[in-house]
Amino acid sequence: MKNYYFVGGQSAAIAEVMAILREKGVPFVRLQPDKYGICSLDNEEVDRVIAQGFFPVVIGVATARKDVIVLESYRPCVSSSPLQQVALMEHHILTSEQELILYHDENREKQYPYSVEIMRYLFRLGYCRSDIEKVRACERSEQGITEAEEYAAEECIAKHRSQRGNLLVITDLPHCKYKAVLDRLFWEQSLQNVVIFTTDGKFFYAGFADVALELMNKFNVCILHLCWAEGYFSDNVEQKRIVRYIASASKAKMK
Repeated sequence: MKNYYFVGGQSAAIAEVMAILREKGVPFVRLQPDKYGICSLDNEEVDRVIAQGFFPVVIGVATARKDVIVLESYRPCVSSSPLQQVALMEHHILTSEQELILYHDENREKQYPYSVEIMRYLFRLGYCRSDIEKVRACERSEQGITEAEEYAAEECIAKHRSQRGNLLVITDLPHCKYKAVLDRLFWEQSLQNVVIFTTDGKFFYAGFADVALELMNKFNVCILHLCWAEGYFSDNVEQKRIVRYIASASKAKMK
């Protein structure tokens, strides 16, 4: 019985999964996320696929159905990457580029959502800068970061950056796709300690966990997760206060 894939998720690994399916001539449908980034499974479509003699395989979507195979995202000691699972199921030998993407995907649980730890991991494995930049660019593209937003990140790094001790400060970013900035800064600051300010009053800090926690106590932080914090600032005066605090706290951390 031939497989029929329902593919959700947004990553470089998922892009390669679909490339393998196209190459092998295996049927699949790409599930589109809603405004919250969640993909849903159409049960009537699954029933139709089964009636046609296919076996449904679901990637990146939660379902309670027992008549489908669900390929979960990578979890250490629990499940491998969907990329590796699909390669095995469809008798595909991964290319060297797909091996890189596989390592990238399987390191996902080791990184914080906005950390560059994943890039450090690939560098330790011996991959060169161009290879790492390529897979990260693919990942950002799959997650919806546009060419215009990539260009804006480069412009901000070139024109709106400053340094306060070991703290990098980026201002005037016209969007909140922070990975476009953080990935680029990795090559000059592999130990993250950066704060980014957007043109619409948001700020984002990635660095020391205890500094991020103190930001929540002292400023208008709405999201806190271990080593990063995201929040709002009211004006240039508050922006300067945030920079002064992080620079001072970071300096103490480096002693």
